[in-house]
Amino acid sequence: MTEERTSIIEVGDRLVNDIGETSTVTGVQIGKYGLLVDEDFQHGRGRVYFPYELPPLDALFISDWHSWASRGTTTLPNGKRIGDVSRYRDEAFDVAVDDYDRQWERTIEAIEAEEGVMQSRPTDLRLN
Repeated sequence: MTEERTSIIEVGDRLVNDIGETSTVTGVQIGKYGLLVDEDFQHGRGRVYFPYELPPLDALFISDWHSWASRGTTTLPNGKRIGDVSRYRDEAFDVAVDDYDRQWERTIEAIEAEEGVMQSRPTDLRLN
């Protein structure tokens, strides 16, 4: 009999990031807005945050996205692609999931403010 999964990502899972690197999950913290995952790559360890409502990207990762080091996409063992964000390496391991949740709250506020600005811009330019 196999054990039933309790989370979409669990310790021991193998993940593939958007540039094709494979990692093994070594820790999972459940937050208010997402999962914080510690992972081991062949070249070292990493940490990534998976906001519950962030969709995957259609293209490769984006650097310097709304105060995050990057925004990307990860493929889970079941083939599902989910969106992710990561902090700059020097601060990634010094904080817990609550800090990532607070940063995600600020990100949502920034996106909403940006969308409000974008919606108030004219859709075409006229010279006269």
